[in-house]
Amino acid sequence: MDPFISRYPLTEVHCINAQLTKSHAEAAISRAKQEMDALSQVLTTGDIDCNALRQQFAEKQQAVEVLRARIQELGQTQLMALLQDMAALQVTRVLHGDYDLKIARQDYFTSKQDEVIGAGLHSTKCSDWRGGLISGVDSY
Repeated sequence: MDPFISRYPLTEVHCINAQLTKSHAEAAISRAKQEMDALSQVLTTGDIDCNALRQQFAEKQQAVEVLRARIQELGQTQLMALLQDMAALQVTRVLHGDYDLKIARQDYFTSKQDEVIGAGLHSTKCSDWRGGLISGVDSY
């Protein structure tokens, strides 16, 4: 597995890939609508040149192949680099393991800290009280 994928939540990678696929589909639909409009305009005028249409079709097919290659290249190189940069900026850490055990450990150590703080406060209060008795004896 790619080490980047292990650091970045898999759902985010799937979400970004889905958004990329959606934008590709929307661009293809938009381009197809433009082509359909152009063809319908040619058909309504009645000015059809089959050789010119074949040449345009071949040019469009070649342009589509060039765009597909470019999209694939960008998807494999720049998209992964952007995802890695995004992962480095994301500070959210993903917890792994038995969460109940982690919470129990945290509660245990928190309770021990409370006991130590309580003992320290008790000790401070006792020493203040004893100090007050001793200083009171000196004043007589």
